[in-house]
Amino acid sequence: MKQIIRKYLGKKKEYFINVHATYSVTKKPDGTKMGQGKGLIDYFVARVPSGKAIFHIPTISPFVSLGFDDSVYKVLKKAAAKVAIPCIFRSQNNIFKVNNIKYISQNKVKNDQMKQFNQYRNKLFKRGDDQSS
Repeated sequence: MKQIIRKYLGKKKEYFINVHATYSVTKKPDGTKMGQGKGLIDYFVARVPSGKAIFHIPTISPFVSLGFDDSVYKVLKKAAAKVAIPCIFRSQNNIFKVNNIKYISQNKVKNDQMKQFNQYRNKLFKRGDDQSS
C-alpha cells in the first residue's frame, strides 16, 4: 500500500500512516511436540478498529470531491485492494465559520444565565410559600 501511494504522491508530498503493526504472532515449527516453551516470532499484526483512518493525505484538497474518474481515487482504490478488509474513502472538512461559533457561544451563555436566574427565582418563591403556610 505504501509503495502505491508513494509512487503517486512522489517524494515531496506527505502522508501519514495511522496504523502500525505492534503485536507479534509466534509460531512453533512444524513437527514440534507440545510444550518446550513459546515459539519464535513469525509475523506482526495490527489491530484496527472499524472506522479508523489508516492513511491521511493532507495535501489533497477537501473541496475536490473524489469522483470515479479522479486519478487520486484510482490510486487509493488500488491501495485499498491490497488490504484484506473492506475500505471506504472519506474527506474531512474542518472549516467552520467564526461568526457562527461566536453567535452560538453567546446564545449558550445567555441561556445558561436565564436558567440560573429562573432556578434562583423559583427557590425564592418556594421559600416564601413555605414560610407563609
